[in-house]
Amino acid sequence: MNTPRISACIVAYCDHEEVCAAVRSVLAHTPAADFRLYVLDNASPDGCGEALLAEDFADARVTVRRLPENIGFGKAHNSVLPELTSDVHFILTPDILLEQDTLTGMAASLMDHPAAVMATPQLRYPDGRRQDLPRRKPTPWLLLARQLAERFPQGVFAKANDHYLMRD
Repeated sequence: MNTPRISACIVAYCDHEEVCAAVRSVLAHTPAADFRLYVLDNASPDGCGEALLAEDFADARVTVRRLPENIGFGKAHNSVLPELTSDVHFILTPDILLEQDTLTGMAASLMDHPAAVMATPQLRYPDGRRQDLPRRKPTPWLLLARQLAERFPQGVFAKANDHYLMRD
């Protein structure tokens, strides 16, 4: 199969610098010329939306919009769906920093596994420790258990892996 066409969306709410760092890392590590990145400000009260609109990312693959009201994370992401022509679309958070071309490989793997409809990369904290995230209806107990699982790998906090996970 040919390389899949990919797109991604980052929904921002405040913290202009963090959003810009995420956008720049995604652009720097996603080389496809037909890649599309949507950056939507969810009516940030701190001026982030206006600053993002004025930001020069020097890349025609980026579309920046300021939403007139905060419609929520999910609905904001969904608002770009009618515009997509990509084979694979990624929902990104504004605190993500890519260090390599992660999206291209994940998209290709998803296309190779049509039964998979969602994947997450192996996330790491800034100090390099692995970051475990709940992938199904988290409760406060499950969130705590995920954080403690590394310390008690054979005990009550051992994690079931019933998901298709992408590892780098």
